[in-house]
Amino acid sequence: MPGLRMRKMLTEVSREHADGRALNQVFVVVTYDADAKIQAANYQFLRLFGYELSEVLGLSVASFFSKSQDRSRQIEMWKRLAEGERLQETTLWIAKHGTEIWLESRFVPHHDEKGNLTSVTQIAEDVGLRLTRQTEDRGQVEAINNSQAVIHFSTDGTIIAANDLFLAAVGYSREEIEGQHHA
Repeated sequence: MPGLRMRKMLTEVSREHADGRALNQVFVVVTYDADAKIQAANYQFLRLFGYELSEVLGLSVASFFSKSQDRSRQIEMWKRLAEGERLQETTLWIAKHGTEIWLESRFVPHHDEKGNLTSVTQIAEDVGLRLTRQTEDRGQVEAINNSQAVIHFSTDGTIIAANDLFLAAVGYSREEIEGQHHA
């Protein structure tokens, strides 16, 4: 039944197209050639970085990193991609007008039938707000630990850790209480 097979294929293509549209609406998606030059970039990338598509086509991925960033790391990354390794990293990128953007990226290499790298797809999201929140949360926890007596318990009531203020308040050493049950 060629008609049924054709309908199944069209349904699959339609589903893949819908998946691609969904990814493009939410994530930064960039395609690079084997030399790390941009071949395609979606609207999310262009909006976030402040470029028009015509401005980025052909630019090297290195164009989006600070001049002080270690170029050898980028060379090593592209070598690993050429070898077929998929990579994930969180790195600082620089937008058109110098704005710093933290991206959590996944890089997926594509190879031809001979195993040669043909392109790399980057799927990323801006994680700057999340990183800022994490830093603020760590700062708050540190402030609490520096100003209040704090003790940490496991779910079964075993003492996992206590800060110096707690130890001074109760007159025990860390070795005497860690690992003990609170009761």
